[in-house]
Amino acid sequence: MWSRTFGTSPRTPRGGGTVESMAPTAFEPVADRVVERRRAVALARHYREAEGLSIGQIADRLGRSPATIKAYFYDPTGEKAREVKARYRGVCRGCGAPTSARNGKGDAYAYCKRCHPGAIATR
Repeated sequence: MWSRTFGTSPRTPRGGGTVESMAPTAFEPVADRVVERRRAVALARHYREAEGLSIGQIADRLGRSPATIKAYFYDPTGEKAREVKARYRGVCRGCGAPTSARNGKGDAYAYCKRCHPGAIATR
């Protein structure tokens, strides 16, 4: 856990423990974003429950927008956001693969990138 002096401990993230220093670099896998979100959610909860800070104050400390902090409290794991994004995807008319969404629900591409008319022929 965090010591009163905020010294280096085995659980202190690289870069001194700020959320900005926990951001993944181009060389780290995407799974590190999940770890980053969990740490940020834990810090936000700590600031809210133990220190009694407002959402704006938490956002200032973590270097995030107040809307992001509200999302951390509403959806700590990001599962609800993933479900919404999944509903926006479509199905390819050619092969049945999922297609990416464009401007919201019901506006997904009709063909995947592989089957899109005019795409380079598969080898």
